[in-house]
Amino acid sequence: MNQTETLEYLQKHKIDKLVHILASQAAFHQPDGDLYSFFHQKMEEIIAAQRKGEKISLFSPEDLRTIFNMYDPLSHGTLQGPAIATALDNMGLGGIKEAPASATVEQFVSLAEQCQAEYFS
Repeated sequence: MNQTETLEYLQKHKIDKLVHILASQAAFHQPDGDLYSFFHQKMEEIIAAQRKGEKISLFSPEDLRTIFNMYDPLSHGTLQGPAIATALDNMGLGGIKEAPASATVEQFVSLAEQCQAEYFS
């Protein structure tokens, strides 16, 4: 397999994005102990949800609200487009075509859940 074929394979299977999402999960949850066990648990969650035909959502709505608040340190109750894009990128869910001009916490949660669903579909 040459370099081009390898890159195509990685892109086809979204491996770079998966690694980014798993790293974001580790940074967000900061698990104690064995990080490989944490990654294994997350992969098992993905596999189980896929087998059941369920929506895969590694970031819970509570996690997403916490992330929203991290990007809204003055508690304005809304995030502007660049902050939305940065938050999603940092979670490994970036690459949306157009971030909304602004979003409330519930709109952000909905958008992030949609990004997760699109990635894992």
